[in-house]
Amino acid sequence: MEKVIAIDSELERQYHYADGAIFNVPEPKTVHVIADDRGVTHRVISRNGRTYRPERNWIGISWLPAAGEAPFVA
Repeated sequence: MEKVIAIDSELERQYHYADGAIFNVPEPKTVHVIADDRGVTHRVISRNGRTYRPERNWIGISWLPAAGEAPFVA
């Protein structure tokens, strides 16, 4: 199963891990949420076209909305 969500209202997205590590995605445009037999993973496409794949097992996700944008879209 894959779901594509427009997140271009975000300036930045961060994935947080139990060991304190943070995976940062600047200027995200879309997130592809992919569920398979190992769980859920993401592919994030930035505005410049770069694809990011954060490691599974994040404990949280945070983001910073652009000025004037809603605090979240999904």
